Amino acid sequence: MTANDVLVAGGRFDGQSLGSLIMGDPDGLLGNAGVARAGSPPQFPLLIKLIDAEQQLSIQVHPDNAMAPAGSMGKSEAWYVLAADPGARVYAGLEQGVSIGDVRTAIDSGHAFEALVRPHTVTAGDVLYLPAGTIHALGGGIVVYEIQQPSTITYRLHDWGRDREMHYVAGLAVLAEGSRPTPQRPPVGRPNARSAPAVQAEHFALEILELGPGDSFEIESTDGPQTFTCIGGELNLKSAGGEIDLAVGGTGVLFANAGPVQMTSRLGARVLRGSLD
Repeated sequence: MTANDVLVAGGRFDGQSLGSLIMGDPDGLLGNAGVARAGSPPQFPLLIKLIDAEQQLSIQVHPDNAMAPAGSMGKSEAWYVLAADPGARVYAGLEQGVSIGDVRTAIDSGHAFEALVRPHTVTAGDVLYLPAGTIHALGGGIVVYEIQQPSTITYRLHDWGRDREMHYVAGLAVLAEGSRPTPQRPPVGRPNARSAPAVQAEHFALEILELGPGDSFEIESTDGPQTFTCIGGELNLKSAGGEIDLAVGGTGVLFANAGPVQMTSRLGARVLRGSLD
């Protein structure tokens, strides 16, 4: 499912898809910042996923905008670890000293490919930004929130013995040899002490917000859409356009210039805010 396929629940857009709404009024709903990142034809510029990786997922890489096929956009993404089994790992970047030539040799010879990719042990609350071109994979026993550009392009390079199509030529062509990101434990913003975003990248930003019981948080209007995903407790979002309640796993969308939005929580909440700023 793409971002454009998502059905809107609540408010004056209830029952409509993001895709149909945006096609009808891209400038009004996405703003200048959103239209600049929406592609052609325009689509909602942020894609949010909740991924439960019971088993390790394939080792893969995505192109950037310049290397994506004509008519497509690239895919940079970021993970926020929601839960992880003890010792659970993600993979990101090539091991120090490993070159694309080494990867190509391993593929051609059928040798162990996973040994060339850097493993990182993660725990709940870790954040990992994966710019396009970074070789990466989720290990098993991890649940993540993922924010990304709205692209479906994935080049699979290794799949742990599963019999699925590989994309060696395309994947090696876009692999960024020097991209070696590491998980971070960013600060959490609170009503009286808002922190810098956990990820501030070219295509999106990710901010972690926490409300105690009865707390309130006002987020200003922006010239681009925003998403609010409740990952703990419960959350109420209220703006001039309407009001919605979110339980854990729920996501609310605020279109461009539709704010400010008032966030409140009766019991307390942890919220991941996705934006373009």
